[in-house]
Amino acid sequence: DQLARLYAENRSIRIPVLAGTNTNEGNLFLTHYHPTNTDALSAWVDQAFAPCGKSVLAQYAPPSPATPDQIHAAADRLLTDSSFLYGTFSVARATHGYLYRFTRVSPRSQRLNLGAYHSSEIAYVFGHTLNAPDDYTEADRKLSDQIMTMWTHFARTGDPRLMMSSEWTRIGSNGEVPYMEFGDTITPRDLPDTTFQVFTQLWPPSGKAPTCAKK
Repeated sequence: DQLARLYAENRSIRIPVLAGTNTNEGNLFLTHYHPTNTDALSAWVDQAFAPCGKSVLAQYAPPSPATPDQIHAAADRLLTDSSFLYGTFSVARATHGYLYRFTRVSPRSQRLNLGAYHSSEIAYVFGHTLNAPDDYTEADRKLSDQIMTMWTHFARTGDPRLMMSSEWTRIGSNGEVPYMEFGDTITPRDLPDTTFQVFTQLWPPSGKAPTCAKK
């Protein structure tokens, strides 16, 4: 069945969940498709997010007039939120799990000009920052050690928190979404759940038709 429906109907296995995304997940995919003007961006959004294209564009449109960099940033944010963050948030909320966001931009990421791109966290999770001294700094290796410690603690106990991260709480039913940011520092933050309102309308957890089509 659809994963969202299983969660909505409380038919999922009850296990601890740790889920997260990177800040610039969309950038890696925009190397294959790169809207160069606002008309191209609007046409893509209308087609890809029908019938909620207007609602989506209203939330993610770049300023007007927009530079190519601003158009690219809007597309990156939209792809990141729609294809990665919304689904991750939905799973974490349905399971009252722990949510994180990886924001660290390593020297390698800076050279690629992709930000905290899709899969860039993997080197930190598995300690590969030690293998490429030109790609990572001592700060990256320290962050990797901290992430590996938390991930291992989660695997052992179902709880990733240590004394340094005691403010990292599970997602509840309130209007704020707590998450841990893994970047230049490790910092607990809140993400307003209004960020996902348009995607909840487009892809209702119930599996029914998009609600924005009724407006």
